[in-house]
Amino acid sequence: RKNNPDFVLEITNLIIPEHNDNPEEIDTMCKWIAENLSKEIPLHFSAFTPMYKLTDSKRTSIEILS
Repeated sequence: RKNNPDFVLEITNLIIPEHNDNPEEIDTMCKWIAENLSKEIPLHFSAFTPMYKLTDSKRTSIEILS
């Protein structure tokens, strides 16, 4: 990655229980990002809170984000 003061790339992944909270899939995604994009790109995981049109899912647990 070359330092470019014009932009910063960060990735945020919203973890929704029973949709995309499988630890193996999260691990696969992390490896793909490191291998295909860069190990230097910050990757954030965000907790889901049920509201609006997706109220039938649970909140993301602290355990899955740890």
